[in-house]
Amino acid sequence: MSHTRYTVFDNNIISDVFGEEVVLVNLESGVYYSLRGSATQIWIRLVCQYAIPEIITDLLNIYQVAEQDLKVDIDQFINQLIDFKIIKITSDSTSKPIEVILNTTLLKYTSPILETFSDMQEILLLDPVHDVDKAGWPISKNLDTQS
Repeated sequence: MSHTRYTVFDNNIISDVFGEEVVLVNLESGVYYSLRGSATQIWIRLVCQYAIPEIITDLLNIYQVAEQDLKVDIDQFINQLIDFKIIKITSDSTSKPIEVILNTTLLKYTSPILETFSDMQEILLLDPVHDVDKAGWPISKNLDTQS
């Protein structure tokens, strides 16, 4: 099993955890992502540079799931994140600590879910500091201005 560690692909990827969901935004492309199910717990560990065996160990203490199913799901999820250029392999060999609160009963497991959205791409790509009209509102560089 790989002891590879990962990090966020570049500074254009920002994320925030909202309860049981992580929202990621690629500021360069304007695409945003919703991570749900076990993806939230996996993401928290990936950004803290946990290796896959460490992620599996933690998640087996959180969820009621077969270890082999978890391994398959984590591998598929990590491959998706790499394909979308959200994470990349890092040469850093240590993980950052996270606080884990263990429940007395294991939670129901749901596979990691990664949804991609581009419906706000045009708005997210606006530069509100430089691309403004006379009234002070951001304008898109791609829109034809007709009088």
